[in-house]
Amino acid sequence: MTSSQILELLKTNREYLQRNSDFALNDLHDLALQYSNHADEEVQLSLAFNQGLAQIHFYSQYAKAIENSLQAIEKFKASNHTSLIERHHWLAGHAYAHIGEHIHAENYLLQALQLLEDFSPVPYAQKTNVLYSLAINNHYRGGDSKISVAYLQQILEMPETESVPTRKASSLNGIGMFCVQAGNYEKALTYYLPALKISEDDYDLLNMAACYSNLGGSYLRLMNLEKAEGYLNKALDLRIKVGTPEHLAISYFNLAELNRQKKKYPLALDYLNKSREILVRIDNQASLKQADELLQEIKSLMS
Repeated sequence: MTSSQILELLKTNREYLQRNSDFALNDLHDLALQYSNHADEEVQLSLAFNQGLAQIHFYSQYAKAIENSLQAIEKFKASNHTSLIERHHWLAGHAYAHIGEHIHAENYLLQALQLLEDFSPVPYAQKTNVLYSLAINNHYRGGDSKISVAYLQQILEMPETESVPTRKASSLNGIGMFCVQAGNYEKALTYYLPALKISEDDYDLLNMAACYSNLGGSYLRLMNLEKAEGYLNKALDLRIKVGTPEHLAISYFNLAELNRQKKKYPLALDYLNKSREILVRIDNQASLKQADELLQEIKSLMS
């Protein structure tokens, strides 16, 4: 099989990995067995990138994804395949953001943005991924929400975004999240609801789950527990089918908080224990600390 044919297989596999398809995971395993020693460095870079995506999308193994991409960057630092080198910088930055290494995250994401300047026109999908990750990293590190919103507004203002529903929905969701951060839950709904409409029309299950979760969280803070429960249960149902372990843990945590509000403490503990089990497995210490605090609060209310 020629390099072009292998790259086409990897491109198709990548699209399905990003939609959390179990078939894609099995397919990637087969591709790695067949082509891990292929001489073409573009094939090697592309295969390594897919493997990093799989580690994130299926297992929330951010540290392994970082190691995978840093090895690829070092091994192929003299490569002319700048686009794929940029992809590995983005993936490393994206993963660093999730484990709280925000300075490293920003460095790699800004390097990715700089590498994109070598292209004309700049690849839309790649630039929007970098901008979105910069916005989220800034949020995680407690930066000024205006900076994060500015990154997301750049995406919304790009002419191509109107024809890319998933990216528009993600950006709207992101701005809604920063409204929540500012305590403006009603305003957040004005971003979350159109994001949900886009995701449902496109039948994008991952973004649908994110929208349901965000809407549920906003209604929970507004103390509209009936609406909150409906959306949070929808998010959980989807994430059991297609979500990452990290997002599934978030859904269980949100339902624990909901049932604490409803004073259904045994049910709240059941959801919280499921969340903690996942967080321990993926070694997410920041979220585990938050779950432990809620656990102590529920236990004190039950005593």
